[in-house]
Amino acid sequence: MNTSFQFLRYGLSSVFTYAFIFLGTYFLTDLVGLKANISYLLILIVAYVFTYILGVFFIFSKKISSKSGYFFIWYVLVFWSLNNLVFNVLFKSTDIHYLLIVIINIALFAPLRFLALKFFIFKE
Repeated sequence: MNTSFQFLRYGLSSVFTYAFIFLGTYFLTDLVGLKANISYLLILIVAYVFTYILGVFFIFSKKISSKSGYFFIWYVLVFWSLNNLVFNVLFKSTDIHYLLIVIINIALFAPLRFLALKFFIFKE
């Protein structure tokens, strides 16, 4: 499948995934009362499950395999750690609103996530 077509599909699915991250973090923080960094951590876990399902069926049109699942676990560990590290560093050391930090994380890691998915998880 054409890389630009895959990137377009990634972009479309990302809109929904990132909206979920943004709104879910807001919901858990402002409406439920959890700390922002805990809310972000929990929502990110659910978002990565969505990412794998969308990657398999919508973006890369691959079959679920133990190999892609194994690499995806590493992908999650790396990006989940980096996302939470950046979020917590900015949250603790600046006066930036937590929702803006979510947007910064999205902008920073979205292209890297696509490349990792394409070339490591669902490689042709």
